[in-house]
Amino acid sequence: MPVANQLPKYVVVGIVEKAHGLRGEVKVKPLTDDPTRFELLSSVLVELGEKDLFALQVEGVEIRQNGIFLRLSGIDSREKAEALRGAYLNIKREDVLPLGDDEFYHFEVLGLDVVTREGKHLGQVDDVFEVTSNTVLSVRSNEARKEYLIPVIRDVIDKMDFDNGKIIINPIEGLLE
Repeated sequence: MPVANQLPKYVVVGIVEKAHGLRGEVKVKPLTDDPTRFELLSSVLVELGEKDLFALQVEGVEIRQNGIFLRLSGIDSREKAEALRGAYLNIKREDVLPLGDDEFYHFEVLGLDVVTREGKHLGQVDDVFEVTSNTVLSVRSNEARKEYLIPVIRDVIDKMDFDNGKIIINPIEGLLE
């Protein structure tokens, strides 16, 4: 179970989609609910394939209707920008923005055990996705070889116990069938 010391050291906040212009700007697909968070970045840790992370300073940010555009230190030509295509842009976990009381980052729940109020172990969270009305946890049970889709709503989630690595749920009728 991913207690605090097992959480990732870095969190992906965007993916470089392509080069933009001739002077090394890159267009970034944000992986965050708040694209304005890019305006607060002084640097990013770039992850290209299997290579180690390397830091680049953020020299400029433009948030437009059609995307987020970054100017990064040392990336001063279209060719250098194009070489970053597909790169993951990371930040240190401790640099994530604070959330409200009932909010969580997806990476925080991956791997957590999911149990009912009665103590029945359902499995572990292996994916998190958004649907129109709410967030859904995909919970896989290795023993039962089942997948449960658990909506993150007040009627179902009793407690997200990050310190003990588990989520306690109150399954509504039909949820576990």
